[in-house]
Amino acid sequence: MKLTLKHQFFFGTLFILLVFIFMVPNLLSKGMFVDGEYYATIARNMARGQGNLWAPIVTVSEGPFYDHPPLVFGLESLFFRALGDSFLVELLYSFITFAVTIFLIIRVWKLTVGETEYAWLPLLLWVLTPLVYWGYVNNLLENTMGVFCLASFVFLLNAWRNKRHQFFNYLLAGSALSAALLSKGPVGLFPLVIPLLYWITTRKIVFNDVVVSTGSLIVIPCIVFAVLWLYAPAHYALYTYFNKQIIASLTGTNMVGLNVDKYIMIKELSNQFIPIFVIIGVVISVWWIWFRKHTLENKNGLALFFLLVAISASFPIMISKKQYIHYALCSMPFYTISAAIFILSEVRFWVSKINFNIKPLKVFTWVMFFAMAGILVFSLARTNKNWRNNDVLDDLDRMNNELPKGHYVQCTAETLYDFYLKIYLYRFYDVSFTEDNRLTDYYIARKENLPRVPAGYKLIVNGTTHYFLFKKIGG
Repeated sequence: MKLTLKHQFFFGTLFILLVFIFMVPNLLSKGMFVDGEYYATIARNMARGQGNLWAPIVTVSEGPFYDHPPLVFGLESLFFRALGDSFLVELLYSFITFAVTIFLIIRVWKLTVGETEYAWLPLLLWVLTPLVYWGYVNNLLENTMGVFCLASFVFLLNAWRNKRHQFFNYLLAGSALSAALLSKGPVGLFPLVIPLLYWITTRKIVFNDVVVSTGSLIVIPCIVFAVLWLYAPAHYALYTYFNKQIIASLTGTNMVGLNVDKYIMIKELSNQFIPIFVIIGVVISVWWIWFRKHTLENKNGLALFFLLVAISASFPIMISKKQYIHYALCSMPFYTISAAIFILSEVRFWVSKINFNIKPLKVFTWVMFFAMAGILVFSLARTNKNWRNNDVLDDLDRMNNELPKGHYVQCTAETLYDFYLKIYLYRFYDVSFTEDNRLTDYYIARKENLPRVPAGYKLIVNGTTHYFLFKKIGG
């Protein structure tokens, strides 16, 4: 069944409502996952001349940051250059990657499934995945890498469909894969298997297309990295990253709180897919009980293709000792497209039976609009409020007038590893940690370390609960 604009409007509105519920309230408030705050700080520093693309820095008291390839920092720094230093910049950048990912999911759906009017189905399943709405408000590197991986697939599909511009699309596909690798490293390699899997499961391309497209995805990144290898700063940065992060992650030598369960990724993925499992279960059960006499078209080969791509994007992470569920964020569009294709025929049948002119659906549409308006008002009211790590941010807000902005503050050895405190101090106040009392008259201590504050320091800010700021008497 072809959906009318009224049908598409209803489901599109439902998708936007879910975005408002899960994401918008946190897009105007301060605080995010520590990794995302690190990346935002590095990009902000780069925008104002502290560090550069091949030697990014977190704070002035530390050496260059080589834990990840630098492309995302460079791209995000452009936003800071254009828009200034507000904490909203990193949230805007992260949300733009979300919006571009939506566009690419729709494009992939159109080029593979072909029923654009049902593109809302994978989007609904995608945004119901907890990792998705968590990842895109926390400025993860996977957000940008996912854009490049999806873009690489879109360019491959364009090349297979349009022989006239095939070479150009292969060039773009290989370039997008190179950008994915420069965003988060080897976890972005999974598009390499897409041509072969597409041929095996759908037979919509010939084997020659597999050879040429796979060759493009190998040769072009090799050329890009060979050129970078000849540039000394890039060579040093990438070599250091490879040894410090990739080798160390495989051996587990760079892990604090090491995940020793090698099956943790499968367990975490299963938790993420609970909403999708419930939806699929309901759809299949209802169909089997009441409508099984109807014969429906299926596209199980295409659903299998997306599932295999998703597995290739997430399961190889298990070879690393370092496993976190957000590393699998780039696989989520493929998992949800696969699930959407699997239930598409049933959903199409049910939608054909719905009369969207009945009063209850009209009322529900208006309820969705009022709900979005309410969420927007609530979110605007929380602008500049602290929604995460309140113990750190609230205390720093109280210290604001006394912090030695642009300078150092002394701390204990334990506090050096209080990563949230360290990154918020530099992101919002340009204050760096030091253990050298010759560099500063200021001292910051966590509550449990108060007995270790050196003699000769006076508490200068009252009202804090977890962190306390002191200044040397006579300093």
